[in-house]
Order: sequence, then C-alpha cells, then structure tokens
Amino acid sequence: MQWYFPLFTASFVLAVGIQLAFDLPYYYLIFVPMIWLVSRNFQKGWIAICVAFGIGAGILYAGCYADFIHKPLEGLDGKGATLSATVISYADRYEDTQRAALRVHCKESGLGFWLPSFTTMAYLPLTEQTLVPGDSVKGYFTFYRGSSNGGFDRAEYYAERNFHILASCDYDLAVDKREAPLHLRPLVWSQGLKDRLDEHLDVRTASFLKALLLGDKKGLSVYDRQDFQKAGISHIMAVSGMHVGFLVAFFILIFGRRFGLILSLTALAVFVPMAGATPSVIRAAIMYAFAAFGFFLRLENSAVHSLCAALVFLLLLNPYALGSAGLQLSFLATLGLVLLGKKIQQGLLSPFQAYLKSRRSKRLAYAVTGAVSCSLSATVFTMPVLFASFGYISAAALPANLLTISVFSLVFILGFFVCLFGSVPALGGLLAVLCHGFSAYVFYIAGLLGKWTSLLLYWDSWFVKAAVILIYGIILVKLLAKKRFPAQYAAVLICGIAAITIYANAQAMRNRYEVTVFSCGSGQAIGIAAGREQFAVIDCSGSGYVNAADKIQEYMDWYNFADIDLLVLTALDKAHARNVPELLSTIPVGQIVLPAGTQQSEIGDAVLSAAAQGGIPATTWQATEERPVGTDMLGLSLLGGTPRKLGVHIKKHGINLLDLHSFTPKMTEAFLQTIQVSCTQLILSDGTAGNDDLLSVVIEAIQPKEIILSSSWSSSDFSGAIPIRSTKTEGDIQYVAMMERGRMAWQ
Repeated sequence: MQWYFPLFTASFVLAVGIQLAFDLPYYYLIFVPMIWLVSRNFQKGWIAICVAFGIGAGILYAGCYADFIHKPLEGLDGKGATLSATVISYADRYEDTQRAALRVHCKESGLGFWLPSFTTMAYLPLTEQTLVPGDSVKGYFTFYRGSSNGGFDRAEYYAERNFHILASCDYDLAVDKREAPLHLRPLVWSQGLKDRLDEHLDVRTASFLKALLLGDKKGLSVYDRQDFQKAGISHIMAVSGMHVGFLVAFFILIFGRRFGLILSLTALAVFVPMAGATPSVIRAAIMYAFAAFGFFLRLENSAVHSLCAALVFLLLLNPYALGSAGLQLSFLATLGLVLLGKKIQQGLLSPFQAYLKSRRSKRLAYAVTGAVSCSLSATVFTMPVLFASFGYISAAALPANLLTISVFSLVFILGFFVCLFGSVPALGGLLAVLCHGFSAYVFYIAGLLGKWTSLLLYWDSWFVKAAVILIYGIILVKLLAKKRFPAQYAAVLICGIAAITIYANAQAMRNRYEVTVFSCGSGQAIGIAAGREQFAVIDCSGSGYVNAADKIQEYMDWYNFADIDLLVLTALDKAHARNVPELLSTIPVGQIVLPAGTQQSEIGDAVLSAAAQGGIPATTWQATEERPVGTDMLGLSLLGGTPRKLGVHIKKHGINLLDLHSFTPKMTEAFLQTIQVSCTQLILSDGTAGNDDLLSVVIEAIQPKEIILSSSWSSSDFSGAIPIRSTKTEGDIQYVAMMERGRMAWQ
C-alpha cells in the first residue's frame, strides 16, 4: 500500500517527460480505463492501476499545459503589443539596458488570452530609478523565443522557469512606482538583507553570504564560482534542504521543539520566495511541512511520499520544469539520501562500533560517517545527471564536504545575525570578523581542492565510462545478492575502482592535448593546451557582449594555467586583437608574434604599449613559407607571405587544423596560389565562407573534412560533403587528443 503513490508519481513523471518530448495525441488515454477494468480483479491489479493512471494523468496534464499555455505563448514570437505589466523581480542593469521579470496582464494589454496573466523575462530601456517588484510598466513590447546561440537553448531554459516567451521594449516605457503587493514583499525583504550584508561585510564575503543564504550568485566572481564547482561544493549556493534544516534547527534551538516548529513553518513561508522559490527550496519546504504536520497530528511521516508530493506539485505548476537540471539534482540527491543514507552510514560505522566507548567518540563518528554517507548516497543518484548536464563530476566533493559542512551551518546563522545586529557597534564588528574568517576558510578549501584538476572526471574519457559502468554494476549485484555479497566487499571494490580511475585521470590530464575555438561572436580566440605544461593563444577578440580576454582567463583558471607561453596575433586589428590589451594587463605572457607589414592603428598601438609595459617580447614574423613557432609540444607553425596577416597551422597528435580566419577573400585566393597545404579542420572568415565560388576552390585545394566559422552568424549548409560548424550555434568547439610520452599512449 505504501508504494502506490510513489509508483503513481514515477509513472506521472515519466509520462510528462515523454509527452513534452514527443507531443503524443490524447487518444492514447482511452487505454487507461481499459487497464483499470482488466486489472482490478487481479491480486496486484492496484499496481497496474497506479501505473496506468500515472501515465494517463501525466500525458493528459502535460499535453493540455502545452496546448493551452506553452504553445499559445510561444505563438506570440515575432508579434508586438502595448503591454500593461507588473515588475516581479529586481531589474539587472547593464550599460544601455536592463532586464526584469514581468507579469503581463492579458485583459489590460488586449491580448485576448484565457489566462488572466502570464510571466515573461523582458529587456527594457534604462530608467532613472531601478525597477523594483510592484512597479507598473506600460509600453510597446516585441515578443521573441530564446535563441540557441552558443550551444545553449535559451527557449528551453526559460520555459523551465515558467517564462514561455520573452519580450523586449526598446523605448517609451512608462513606469508607475508602486508599493509591492503582499505576495512580492518577501523579495523586498530579501533585497533588504542583501543590502545589510553589503553594508557590514567586505565585497567577497557579502557575495558569498548572499549566495549561501538566498541563492543569489550574481556577486561572486567567476573564479570563486569555478573553485566551488571544481571542489564539488557548488550545491551549497542552491538553497535546498540543507538551508531549510539550518533555519529550522535555529528556531527549534531558540524556542523549543513545539513552538519552534510552528514558527519555522511561518518563517519558511516567507523564506521560500525570498530565496527565489527555486525547485530545490520548494521541495525542501514541502517535505518539512509534511514532517511538521505529522508531528502535530502524531502520524508517521514518509520521506518518500512527501518527496513524491513535492515533485507532483512542482510539475503541476509547470511541467517544463522537469527538464531543469536543478530540479533533477535536488530530487535525485534527496531520493539517494532517503533510500541509501542510513544504510551507508550503518555500513561505515559497523567495523568501528566496538571502539566507540565514549559519547564524544560516538558523536564524532556519527558526524563524520553522516557527512560521508550523505555525499555518497546523493552522488549515486545524481551522477548520471551531472555527466549529462555538465560533462564531468568532481571527486573532490567528498573531502570538500567533510571539511566545510559544519562551517556552512555556522556561516548561515551568522549571516542572518549580521542582517539583524550588524548595526550594533561591538557585536556587529565581531559578527563581521567571524563571517569573514569562516568565509575565507571556505574559499581556501575550495581553491585548494580546485587546483587538483585530476579530480575532475570527464565523461569523454573511456576509463571514466568504464568505471561508472563497473560501479553501478557492483551496486546492482549488491542489491540483488543482498547478504550473499557483503557490503564491505562492495565498498572495497568501489574504492579500488575510484582510486584507479583518479590515477588514470591524472595521467590523462597530464597528456591531454586540447585545441579550443572559443565562441567570440565575429571575433576569434583559440587556445592550445599541451598537457598542463604549455599554453598558447591565437588572437583575442570578441564582439557584442563577448569579451575574449574573460573567456581565456576563465579557461586558464579552470585548468590552473598561470601564464600564456605564446600569443600569436594573425592580424593587428579589432577583429583579432580587440581584447589583447586587457589580456596582457592581467595575464603573464611569454612571447607575442605579430604579422609583418602591420600599419599603425589605435588597437595596434594599445597592444604594443601593453606589451612594452609588461616587458613582453614582440616578434614580427618575416618568413613567407610555413615554419614552426614555439615549443614542439604546441605543434604550431605559421604561414606568412600575406601582408598584415598570418595563417596558423596546428598539427599535432592527430589534430590537423588550419586557421585562415584573418584572410579576406582576395587574400585567401592569392594564398592558395602560392602555398600548398592540407588539413582536416579549416577555420575561415564569414566573407570567405559566404563566397560559394571561392569556397569551392578552397575545399578543392585544401581538402578539409570540416569547416569552422568563428562567427556571429550561423550556418548549417553543406558544401558538397563538407559540414560547416559554427561557434554561434555550438558554442566553444574543442578537439582533444592524447600526447604520446615514453611507452604509454593514453587513447
């Protein structure tokens, strides 16, 4: 009886996913009552009924939601209307625009929908005063679907967050400042807490506490965020059960269990919208509410049933939320804790039970094994989603969580104390010092473990795939064999596989040769990493809102490169060197190579000035034929002979890439008449790729297997049998090989 609702929920979730993916017709639902009629007379007929009705409800609800809400809103794409809307978030302000979530009032806007209102994320013109929740705006808006530029499907991303259409208003936005209604007040209180943190703490500590307390990661630097990701503790910035547990524990500690539970329920009703009402915090709040009401009604609480209720509730609000990695990770991690947490902890404790005599030793053992079991049980269920969504998992998560979990609870409570008592002179100063100290410790641990890039296990490695299959195979055998296969044996085997995998990964990272064509709009930036010893960059220029220097620095920070050994500029113009001065001012560079015959220009003067200030030697390339440059590990050679331009040939470890991005169509045609070269991948400019006659000549002469456009526009055309790839549609394009060292060649 206890598994009927979980079976219904699993069937419902599966059906929602299938319906949204394949858009099935509703006539399949005719089979649901037939299954009920057939199954009700069998011994286990209720199981079939639960599954059947779960599938039927999932298909029906997801189909109706798509047909009556999602698709009509998507149908506004390309249309315009004068909208009357209420601001429901604080606006993010940029140089020449701002972005805010709006609730559009359909009747007042003359849209004629059956819905009274819907939400959209809108780009708006800058206003004198920052838009805040409750403000009323009116203006002419244009609707549009999110693009999939850079390999990121924005339409899907926003639909998961209940924004089924986006909007923009370019001018004449009328703003009526109003007080936030009651349901938006928590956002105002949340902003007040953030302002208090900014007032009493330094920038880095305040940004960390805003992420920890309220899930607002905007203030964290990209390098701190990457450290948390590499250390496997970025989950602490997604407000979830851990944060709800901290909050509830605080109220129970101060007011006792009975009154603490009542007050904590009230606090959660306010805290959930303050934290952004994300799936993870809603899930935690619903599960806690079930537990609290069970306590008052003296009823047994089932964590599995409350978890299922939370999932069904969230999907009823928005079935498209099922595609959210945040929702998937939150629910799967909790399911792992519920099903495996205690079992793993008991297995870890059993060998040491005889040695745990004192109360202190027992508390320490339970605390350590509890943290380990939580991390392991959550990882078992979330590993597939992590690999599918991000392409890697961090083996540093276990030690990082052990070293920081107790600190997070202290900082969480201290953060709220700073908001309440930060203005009290002595007490506020003490709280600020404590917050700074504990936060600095967390940053130190994240940075320390983040430097061990060998602990990042990537799905594209064959040995990682093999290890994952073996580990899940051992778990499956253990579940099937039960007592015939002792848990200690399974643990030893899994630990052995993990150790071998980490060692193999360390060797692979040491021998990894990687060429990355960064997505930089119409500009160009290419990184060449030879193991962890040599790093070279070809050009550094982004267009639009893309800063190529930032992208290169983020890449270097992720892989822990301290400097650039070689910087090649194929042309000294804005299309290839726009962000070079910024790069040279922040990153040490060993050598710069420039094309011959470069004319004086503003960007050229800025590059040479930055190089001179940094003491960086700049070499003008005079050779007309193809010659190697830099160390042999990098596999780079340059092709000169074209005024003010350089071609780059990357040929090493099976990768054969030719970069002619800086060449104009005429230069490309002249180049082919003087130099014979072939490659597997060819990078061209928009102008050359858009000239069909010239493109045919280029393909015939060079015979590439792929053409790459580092481009602000996309193309899915084929020139004969040659596919054209674009960074606009795919994002960063990478080619990976393994360097052969000694007798070992990692494949």
